[in-house]
Amino acid sequence: MNCSVVLTLYNEEKGLQRVLDYLSTQREIIDEVIAISDACHDGTNEILLKWYDREDQFKKSITLRESRYGRGNAISLGLSHSRNDLCIIMAGDMQPLSKSLPNLLQYFKDPRVGAATGHPILLNSYRTIGDCLSHVMWKSHNQVGETTTEEGRFFHLNGEMYGIRKSALKQGDFYNCLNEDNMIGYLIKRNGFLVMWAKDVQYFMRYPSGFWEWLKIRKRSCYGRIELVRRTHLKQYGFYELQSRDYILNVWRIGVSNLRFFASLIIGVPTEFLVRSYYRVMNRDLESPFTELWQPAAETKW
Repeated sequence: MNCSVVLTLYNEEKGLQRVLDYLSTQREIIDEVIAISDACHDGTNEILLKWYDREDQFKKSITLRESRYGRGNAISLGLSHSRNDLCIIMAGDMQPLSKSLPNLLQYFKDPRVGAATGHPILLNSYRTIGDCLSHVMWKSHNQVGETTTEEGRFFHLNGEMYGIRKSALKQGDFYNCLNEDNMIGYLIKRNGFLVMWAKDVQYFMRYPSGFWEWLKIRKRSCYGRIELVRRTHLKQYGFYELQSRDYILNVWRIGVSNLRFFASLIIGVPTEFLVRSYYRVMNRDLESPFTELWQPAAETKW
């Protein structure tokens, strides 16, 4: 089963080489890599072009753009250029495990599966409030992802690495928004396909350690949820986890297991609730530029 990889990049010089090296080890299942680099002002493009000249085992295309148009726009461009129905969307600031991609492709042997996403493993320490909040959040996301997949309700794709069938998206489906991964997962599920959380598709990533960097990325995520609610009329989704018994119980169990986790939740939970509430009542034109809200956190790059 061959696939195309759509690689979306923004200032990825710290980790891009390891992602490219990983792709080079997967020649048996990858036959195409499509890279879209948006307004990078570090060494990303140089690393990409050197790899392009050296790697000759599969088809490659590179698009270097001078402006940021959003990751959803980059994914749309990549899908339009890909020659395979099965496409893997990857970021440039993560590291898959050796079997991640082969394991991901196994899910698509079932024709009912339209999308499958991975299981992130945080590299953060447990030193700061941001570290602890990140661990609690992602541990809970993983646990609830597994539960809701078993119940057939899951659609919350993790943006660092996921696979989709192009044919599971309909012409005119809109996903150039702040949380394009969630929107794509929702659209594919709405179109009648299964969306899977895949425990055996693991990859390393970093989330912000500093509280202000953590808040920056949470602002984008929270508004993205409200944006999805306004576009799809999923009224409950803006506070999905906060209304989920499983999620709340998981957060509580993890929080009480560690004093630092518990202390971070005292700060993090009210902050998350306030940010989501603010964006829910804020009157904002959904068609206006969103780059002021999409400010990537530097601490996710490693």
